[in-house]
Amino acid sequence: FPTTDCNARCFYCYELGRSRIPMSEAVARKTAAYIAGHCGGETVQLNWFGGEPLCNSAAIDTICSELAAKGVAYSSTMISNAYLFDDALVQKAVAQWRLRRIQITLDGAEDVYNAVKRYVDAGEKSPYQVVLANIRGLLDAGVRVIVRLNVSRANAKNLLALVDDLEARFAGARLLSVY
Repeated sequence: FPTTDCNARCFYCYELGRSRIPMSEAVARKTAAYIAGHCGGETVQLNWFGGEPLCNSAAIDTICSELAAKGVAYSSTMISNAYLFDDALVQKAVAQWRLRRIQITLDGAEDVYNAVKRYVDAGEKSPYQVVLANIRGLLDAGVRVIVRLNVSRANAKNLLALVDDLEARFAGARLLSVY
């Protein structure tokens, strides 16, 4: 839980109105020390979530670096909106964080998705297009991607367009699951 902060402002978020607190480097180091001292030589499975864990990737870096330096075997999974990934971060996630699986929630095709997520500092690019490109990058890097479809009365019909888009873009992607 590297942060309670998030770069999206989804209307349905259960964390709306909560404090946005990042894990400090000192707490990240203590977390790694605790894990190393209590794992009993077993492989550790780290599960990153938040808020949006990528809003404080520095804490993930610190924990993973400390565990690697201590010789602790680990791998990780993540629940993320995937918007903050880029090629370099995908490579770091695979190599340093040992990211093996990620769950990403999609709320609809492009217009609905962008309206629901309301990303902070989205810029000129469509967040929907950014996230789908990041899904491709994660898949190409060997990360299993699980897409969770968020269904409501407001977007149910639009999800058919999303499913069609996912099929067109990712047909045959063996590491992709959609539910």
